[in-house]
Amino acid sequence: MAHLYGGQSEYLISSERKNQQRINHYALVGLLLFVAVLIYTFVYRSGLLKFSILLIIVDIIAIIFFLPKLGLYGAVRDNFHNGHRAEGRAWYLLRRLSHQFHVFQDIKDINRLWGNIDFVVVGPTGVYTVEVKSHKGVIRFDGSDLTRNWRRFTEKNFLKQAKGQAYSINDFIKTKIVEDLWIKPLIVFTSSVAYVRVGTTEVSGVHVLHGNNFIQFIQNQRVILSDSEIKKIISAFCGAGFCIK
Repeated sequence: MAHLYGGQSEYLISSERKNQQRINHYALVGLLLFVAVLIYTFVYRSGLLKFSILLIIVDIIAIIFFLPKLGLYGAVRDNFHNGHRAEGRAWYLLRRLSHQFHVFQDIKDINRLWGNIDFVVVGPTGVYTVEVKSHKGVIRFDGSDLTRNWRRFTEKNFLKQAKGQAYSINDFIKTKIVEDLWIKPLIVFTSSVAYVRVGTTEVSGVHVLHGNNFIQFIQNQRVILSDSEIKKIISAFCGAGFCIK
């Protein structure tokens, strides 16, 4: 089993929690609206027509404003939750690597440009950055960008993100052990209903893989790092505080 360091993404966990809190707030507002409807019913039956009309107007305005917000925050929360689960699946798979490999989870981007790096893998076959995606559907490459179900992703350029993270780790290693290593960026789709149709060759310098085969991909690459080189890299990561288990 691989050596594992770090923990789950604090960004995903905190973002999911924040959006759940927002949903709870709007749910409370919904409950208050329901109470207002009950009051309206009572007032209407009591013959206070003007007051009941005012309550109706307030309810309509509140519903128009709050319902879309509730749906929006629910969707955002689900996205973070799916990302959290996808990273969990990737972690479970990465631990199957042999004991020669070291897996670091949720590494801060040294250059502060690309967000936290989901995983960095160090072993005999090299150093890899792993960007995990939870998206479903058919994943292809259209010649310049990744697509899902024949449409480009709208969130961000995943290929550019993956390469940027690899450059960041390369810069970190150069500053620590003065060696210029080629860091291999991977994008891994872990959903059981994601169908990666990109092939095993690089696209724009990035390997795009499914969770079912990326462990085998890492292990089957040719050996390029000696035990002493791996120890130097691990020592650099530990010196930066990345070796917390």
